[in-house]
Amino acid sequence: MLSMSGAFDTSSFLAGYYDDDCYFNIPMHYLPNMNDPWYLDHYKRNKYVLATGVHDQCWNANERMAQIFRDKNIPVRLDVWGDNTGHDWPWWQRMLKTYA
Repeated sequence: MLSMSGAFDTSSFLAGYYDDDCYFNIPMHYLPNMNDPWYLDHYKRNKYVLATGVHDQCWNANERMAQIFRDKNIPVRLDVWGDNTGHDWPWWQRMLKTYA
């Protein structure tokens, strides 16, 4: 799985609305609480790359998401791109070419 500049927590866009559907679609909320070995084993079979830039407003979210993966022993690679990389299509196009 490749994530480029992932936000991972969209609750700020829900105007206060929150239910189980929201919870289970926000990985920063449900993953820390996941303890079911069946699900965790499936997560652990995949490879995860979180790519973000040094000037990306989502950098902190990527750091937090990577730590959640690490805490669950889910393999993750966090790549923080230098070269003034930000949160925009030109950077994502370069990232896609790199990881594809």
